[in-house]
Amino acid sequence: MVWGGVVLAALIAATLLSGGRLLALAAALTPLPVLLWVGRRIGDLVRHVGVRRRVARDNLRQAFPEKSEAEREAILRDFYRHLGMLLVEFLRAPYLSAERAHELVEFDPEDYRRFEEHRARGNGAIVATAHFGNFELLGSFFARRGLPLTAITKRLPENPFNRFWLEQRRRAGLRELPDSGSIRDALRVLRSGEVLALMIDQNMIPRRAVFAPFFGRLAATTPAPAVLAERTDAPVFLVLLRRLPQGRHRVLIEGPIPFDRSGDPAADRLAFTARLNRALEDRIREAPELWYWIHRRWKTRPPEEVTENLAPSGVA
Repeated sequence: MVWGGVVLAALIAATLLSGGRLLALAAALTPLPVLLWVGRRIGDLVRHVGVRRRVARDNLRQAFPEKSEAEREAILRDFYRHLGMLLVEFLRAPYLSAERAHELVEFDPEDYRRFEEHRARGNGAIVATAHFGNFELLGSFFARRGLPLTAITKRLPENPFNRFWLEQRRRAGLRELPDSGSIRDALRVLRSGEVLALMIDQNMIPRRAVFAPFFGRLAATTPAPAVLAERTDAPVFLVLLRRLPQGRHRVLIEGPIPFDRSGDPAADRLAFTARLNRALEDRIREAPELWYWIHRRWKTRPPEEVTENLAPSGVA
């Protein structure tokens, strides 16, 4: 365990000091089957060292109370291995030709035709996505089809590795907007007929969240897809990238997901957000090892739940 921590620390140090480029070069020179094997071993190491393992276990207990502890531990093991493969795939990406990247990603032509048909009607398209599978490849997938994504993202801390990460996103054709103060730019993207991507699986602070069910428990969820769909009539699609064997991936395109209008805007936004959460949950249940279990998804609690927990014993 001690030596595992030392090796992990050395890998992190090498990555940060080189801005990721040293490891990226090594990844590019390694045959893909070997590289993925290395990724799985990195994932095993991270799990044994215990990086956010307690958070992941708690999340799995909440999401799958019906599963045995052994079943949840198997998901946990495979998740960390997926995380390791995700790391080495990302490091390799700068040296991956467009042709090779195209070969590694498959999709249903009919699903994409439906997506493009709705986007081309003039209101753009909203891609609701999540930390599921190799989500970093989605930018290059759309860019290769002449539809570069503009994504609303959190600002990363300033360091050499994050600069490398952002540079790779830009090279993949991904354009970014900050996650606060960018509503006008987001509306401009959609009204220009372009594609706007938003992550829907991150915990939100109360003033920026609606509380919608997710795995049977209320989760502080961004209402941004609902708000933008309401204001622009842009179609919303759930788009994920599922890992396949031998380093391949499949784009899953679901939608358009209808935004129903009842005359009560707040209720409509909540209902739509719950619908998106349910669609994502269904996909995660199909391949739970591909979702980002080390994120504290249910950290922010609804005000009424906090009030109940603070009430003195015996007080209704």
